[in-house]
Amino acid sequence: MTGDQPLLSVRDLAVEFGRGTRVSRPVDGVGFEVGEREIVGIVGESGCGKSLTLLALLGLLPSGGRVVNGSITFGGRDLRGADPSVLRSLRGRQVALIPSDAGAALNPVARVGKQLRLSLRTHHPDLTAQQRRGRALDALRRARLARPEQALAAYPHELSGGMQQRSAIALGLQNEPRLLLADEPTTALDVSIQAEILRLLVQLRDELGTAIVFVTHDISTVREICDRVVVMYAGQVVEQGGVEDVLTSPRHPYTAALLGSIPPLGGVPPEQLETVPGMPPDPAAWPGGCRFQARCRRFTELGEPDECTSTWPGSADGLALGAACHFPLEGVRR
Repeated sequence: MTGDQPLLSVRDLAVEFGRGTRVSRPVDGVGFEVGEREIVGIVGESGCGKSLTLLALLGLLPSGGRVVNGSITFGGRDLRGADPSVLRSLRGRQVALIPSDAGAALNPVARVGKQLRLSLRTHHPDLTAQQRRGRALDALRRARLARPEQALAAYPHELSGGMQQRSAIALGLQNEPRLLLADEPTTALDVSIQAEILRLLVQLRDELGTAIVFVTHDISTVREICDRVVVMYAGQVVEQGGVEDVLTSPRHPYTAALLGSIPPLGGVPPEQLETVPGMPPDPAAWPGGCRFQARCRRFTELGEPDECTSTWPGSADGLALGAACHFPLEGVRR
């Protein structure tokens, strides 16, 4: 992280759904920081709490969800205790969200240009109609749309998947926010378009100075664009640190298992990729101790030590660098 004060600081964040005896906590003690102009990747399997963490930051949790613990600080301001009107003023202006499915996020019955201009009118009411149109066109050009005038006049369904995603990026970035939350923005795109979107995010960070939180289930994309990585499992942070440190010498068995499930960059690929047996546990019935124990080869190899079943090995606020593991891997290189 660059600088003395982080742009975003999340500590011991917990999110719950349900009431009484039917309560689940899919986010449970998450902590990480993001510095100015930094790209931080959050990686893990589906259902590990990555997207809910992003939505909690902006107060956009689905119906029934609520933040029950922890702190969220952006630019020195406490967002957890902020008035809803404060959050509304921040969304889209200082903090923007790019969803995983741009086609679903864009209004299907409004032209792209109208949606861009509406956002500008909300956050910049002093602009004239002509100025809003000019800003919208500039945003589409910045998002590398080949024919921005055509996109401006089009409905979302008239655009390809890649153009829809670029339009969503333009919508998120036209107000030049300090922080961009990208929730698996390349999931629905083909490989060539994915690569273009990743390059675009890095270019926009360099041009605008925008910090980015990049959520993905694909750990290989983190290596391409991120400065630091946060690995989540079962609602908790199990490892975090610099990208090269974590991805070349993983210390948590879960991180190592994720890396073992993808082909290595360069060299001779293994005859068979590793798999992580089983599924993450139910957030309504988290096991005690380390939540990865039932799927952890190291736990089995060490004779199922009591520490793993009785005590959570992570830090209280979720911020500690390194691995939340009683018996971390040593000297593993990839």
